[in-house]
Amino acid sequence: MIESDVRGIETIVRRLLASPEPISFLDAVMVIRHVRKTGDPFEREVQSLIHLHDAPHTTDGAREVLADFLSGWARKQELERLLGGRVIIARDTGKKARVSEGTTVVLEFTERRGKGYRWEVERCEGPGRCTRDARSGQSALTAVFLLVCQSPGQVYLTLRESPGKGSPLPAGDPFDLVIAVEALIRQSDST
Repeated sequence: MIESDVRGIETIVRRLLASPEPISFLDAVMVIRHVRKTGDPFEREVQSLIHLHDAPHTTDGAREVLADFLSGWARKQELERLLGGRVIIARDTGKKARVSEGTTVVLEFTERRGKGYRWEVERCEGPGRCTRDARSGQSALTAVFLLVCQSPGQVYLTLRESPGKGSPLPAGDPFDLVIAVEALIRQSDST
C-alpha cells in the first residue's frame, strides 16, 4: 500500500492497472463498493478511478460502472458548490458545501432576540474563521455570520441558539455544516 494511501483505494486501482487481465465489471463494482464504504473519495482517489476508467484493458461493463460513479460524484460536488455560493440558512443544517480557499461564506438565521435567544458559534474547526457580522445588529430578527475559508481542508461548523438570562433552553437542535475548502487553481507562468 502507498504510504499516503491509508484507505487502500489507490493500491487496488494500481494492481488492477498493472494486471494483464481485463478489468471486469465485477472488478469495478468491488472498487466502487470499497470507495463507498470508506467515505467521500479524496481527489487522488478520484483521479485513480478516472485512470482505471480510461485504461485500454477496462471492459465496457467496468467503464459503465466507473462512469456512473464518477458522474454521480461530479453532480454531488456541483450541488455542494451551489450551496457554498449562496446564503446558507438554518434548513441547510447537516449539509456539505464546497468553496475555494479565500471564500467568505454567508450564513443568515432567523433570531429571536426579543425572546432572549441568540445564535452563537459553538464550534469552528479547520481552516476557517466564523464571526458574527455587524449586520446582525441591524435587525432583532436576523443573525448574520461570516465564515472565512482560509486554506484547503474541511471546516466543521456548529451554531447553537443560546438562551438569555431567564429564558428556557431552546427546543431546536444545533446547526451543523461541513465546508470542503478547495485549493485555488493557479495559472503557472508558461513563458
